[in-house]
Amino acid sequence: MKSLLPILMAVIAGVLYHVAQKSVPKYVNPFAAIIIAYGIGILCCLLALIFLRSERSFMESVRGANWAVWLLGISAAIIEISILLSRRLEYQHYFRGREHFRRVDLVADRIVHL
Repeated sequence: MKSLLPILMAVIAGVLYHVAQKSVPKYVNPFAAIIIAYGIGILCCLLALIFLRSERSFMESVRGANWAVWLLGISAAIIEISILLSRRLEYQHYFRGREHFRRVDLVADRIVHL
């Protein structure tokens, strides 16, 4: 069961992620939406850090972090903003009869996984 837990978490979180991404109101600034979402994510990670055991302390992990951790944060923010913006564009064009914009995030996801 332990080996299935990460897969189950990824599937559930993936579904929740896409439902939430599509439900962000258009009048909310996309950068503000991502800041709020990441703030909640940071809070969840802090709670996990407090309540779940780890081999290393938080400060040891901070000292051991390299450029990849910084790049991970930058790239995650860019991905989130691009998906949110493409979905907003997608709906504008979809209602104008351009349905091919519906697949922007799907195509990007498939290219990355190649």
